[in-house]
Amino acid sequence: MNIYHLRVSEPIRHFIFTCSASIGDFIPFFYFLASIILMYNFIYEVLEIEFPGGHGYQDIDHFLRNLVGTYCNSMGDIYPPTYKKWSDKVETEPYHAWTMITLVWIAWFSNQFMCLVILLNIINGIFGCSYEAAMGKMNVQRR
Repeated sequence: MNIYHLRVSEPIRHFIFTCSASIGDFIPFFYFLASIILMYNFIYEVLEIEFPGGHGYQDIDHFLRNLVGTYCNSMGDIYPPTYKKWSDKVETEPYHAWTMITLVWIAWFSNQFMCLVILLNIINGIFGCSYEAAMGKMNVQRR
């Protein structure tokens, strides 16, 4: 990207180079993140769990409400899942209910680990490489 025909200050030029490099590198990561969020949302739908009403989206469809809850959990706004159906069945079907409750917590913890630990470290690496590449291009074009 050649922006030398614009009369902008050096910090603005650095910012433009960094943003253009980062956006191009972020697009594949965004598709991966969206697929992970959708995958966990489908898992939550199969396990028949909900997130508490802290998100304030009670007027929308159950699937979309859980999608918003999954996204919020993936970004660090953490709410534990609720599993009323399985809690009600603990007395009548204890083995089945406890198995499902265990699966709910395994899915929830794996979502937290995948999104908050692994994917955030990957995005840090992507932005670090983008910044390094943009600064390398700036140094080359200066000479």
